[in-house]
This record gives sequence, C-alpha cells and structure tokens, in this order.
Amino acid sequence: MPNHVQAYGDRGEFELLPYDPGFPRVFGLLVSLIRDEDERLVVEHVGSTAVPGCAGKGVIDVLILVHGEDQLLDASRVIQHIGFENHDFGQGYPGARGAITYDGTLFRVHIQILPQGSAKAREMWDFRELLRDDSELLAQYEARKHSLITAGINRNPEYTNGKNSLIQGALRRLHDCVDGSHTFTTENWSPGNTVLLRTVLENGRVGSVLSTTVVRDSDDLVALYLAPGTTCKRRAGKRGGPQGRVLVQNSGGHEDWTWSKNRRLILWRPPERQHAVSLFWRDADDTFLGGYVDVLEPLRRTRLGFDTRDLILDVVIDPDRTWHWKDEDELTWRQEQGYIAPYEAEAIRNEGKRAVSLLEAHDPLFDDEWTLWRPDPAWDIPEVTEGWSVVSHS
Repeated sequence: MPNHVQAYGDRGEFELLPYDPGFPRVFGLLVSLIRDEDERLVVEHVGSTAVPGCAGKGVIDVLILVHGEDQLLDASRVIQHIGFENHDFGQGYPGARGAITYDGTLFRVHIQILPQGSAKAREMWDFRELLRDDSELLAQYEARKHSLITAGINRNPEYTNGKNSLIQGALRRLHDCVDGSHTFTTENWSPGNTVLLRTVLENGRVGSVLSTTVVRDSDDLVALYLAPGTTCKRRAGKRGGPQGRVLVQNSGGHEDWTWSKNRRLILWRPPERQHAVSLFWRDADDTFLGGYVDVLEPLRRTRLGFDTRDLILDVVIDPDRTWHWKDEDELTWRQEQGYIAPYEAEAIRNEGKRAVSLLEAHDPLFDDEWTLWRPDPAWDIPEVTEGWSVVSHS
C-alpha cells in the first residue's frame, strides 16, 4: 500500500533504468488521488514509464489536462494539497514533482498541467502511442538514450535535447501521413456498396480493417454485412495480457486474416449509441447463432467507409436473448496496466450496461426484421480497398 507523497531533490546525473511493472500501478494510484480531489480533471500517463518495456530515467510522468484558467488553478491546488511541490518544467504552465512509496519501492513523479488540445500535450500523447505501437521505433529510442548516457550526456536539458530530433522526426512522419490522407464525408452509401469498417487507435493508426457490404445506410441506421471468406487486416506483433488476446508490442505492420464460417450483420444506430449490435448465422446450415454487442466510439464516415475505436468490453447474446459479459478481464487488465484511466473504464462499463438494458427492453435491432434477414446472393465477397492504412484527423 502507498505511503504519503514526499519531496525529493534534484538527482542531477541519471542512469538508464529498466522498465518496472509497478509503473502503471503507481500511475493508477495517482489518478485516484487526483480525481478524488477533483473528478473533472483528465489525467494521462506519458513518457517512457507509460510504454511497457521501455527503459528510461524511471520517473513517472503525469499529464493533467484542463479547460480554462479556473480549472488550471484548481488542478494546481489539487496537486499541492496531495503533497507535491511546485516545479517549473519550462512549458509556461504549472508543474510539480515528488515521490511516493508503493509496495516498499520509492517512485519519483513529475506532474505537468497543460490545456486540453495544446500542441505540447498532443505531442506527448502522440509519441507515447507511437512507442507503444512500433517496436522498431521503441528500439531506436532506447538506443538513442543509451548512446547519450554512454557519451556522458546524462543531465538536462542536454539529455532531452539529444532525444528531440528522433522524437520530432517520428511525429513529422505521423503528421505527414495524417495530413495527406483522405477526408471525411457526410454522404450516405447505397446498398451493395463495398465499404471498410476500421478500428483506429488513439495515435491515428489503423488497428483492424473489415471489408463489408452496405445493407442499409440511413440517418437512423447503418447496417453492414461481413461475408465468410472475406480477407481482413489486423496489427501484427507480440500478444499478451488475458489469454494472450492483447497486442502488447506491434511489429510495425499488419497481417491478413480471413473471416470464416459465420455470416455477420453489423447494426448501429447513429448518433446516440456508443455500441454496435452484430448478428451471426452459421453459413453451413443457416443456423442463427445469436448476437454480440461491441462497445465503441460513434462511427465516423470516411470516403472509404466508417471508422471507430473499439472500447474492449463486449456482451454476448444467445438466440433466446440471455446474455453474458465478454472481455471484462481485458478491460480490467488494461486499467491495471495504465492504458485506461479508472473513469474511462467506468464510462465503458456504463455503456455496456446501457446496451444490456436496451436488449432487455426488446431492442428492435434484435427483432425479426434482422434475425430473419439474408444477404443478396448476387453480392461478391469484397476486398480491402486501396488507401486502407491512411486515416484523417479532419
């Protein structure tokens, strides 16, 4: 269990330390301490300690994002009340530092307070996600830090300046990809059109791609069909977490995989729902297998189809409408690892409960209109279209 926050002096020179699995647990504790004081505050884990496996100085970097001057002052008072000491990190906004003991180990902590949407906050967030997603970049970043310390560059600002060219180069490549990408559209698709349904990660990169056929696209319903035999794409790399389902280190690319055996109809009601309902039939004998609720961000239209972000938690629905949760263990694991803040996990669970309540109230997405639906036999199996890997932030 944690002890109180305490001061620590400037250590001057520092060394490269291995990643400590305790980092996300300490960050989770800090989130609780801060949000117990002011639940409005958005708290992010940034820096090397936010990237599993990344060596660094061993300092837990915490970013508090605020709206307006009043909330900025409130956040500053909160971190002082918890016990952190004011410190100027040269960003023009309040900061603080301190240390906290957790399970007998002393962890140093830096806290910066920045406005929501500021360029510096976005830069920290983007680079964190790039490192989490790209094992090659992570290796280059660790090698750069090691070379600096080996050369005797082990004090700031020289150490930070020595890393900056690699960081800025990675960010420029990301932004060049985004700025040159396709734009969003508000036009509706016609039945039979091929569209891509993509999950997009927080760093703006594509997570997975399903090539689907449009069944219906109206102001109050989007219906997409995924046919057996369709080639899809997903990120490749090392998997871990509960039952090995979570991609913990991306190889930097994607791999093909085939959707097989079952027909899948994906239904979403814009704009008020943050979940989609999928219905499944075994293709071999046309048996209705039930459904599935995916908690996700609202669909965003693109010229290739629709983008969203998968929020992990799912609900499995049997043909008789009985149901059970799926991937609760993965949501809990991601929260414990610091990938998801406690308040985000709570919001995801609440949306899952909302989906269940709609199901129990006889949601029309699970009625005969759709459970008796069948695809047009003239439809071809769609292919992943060109430009699938490029995402726009516009």
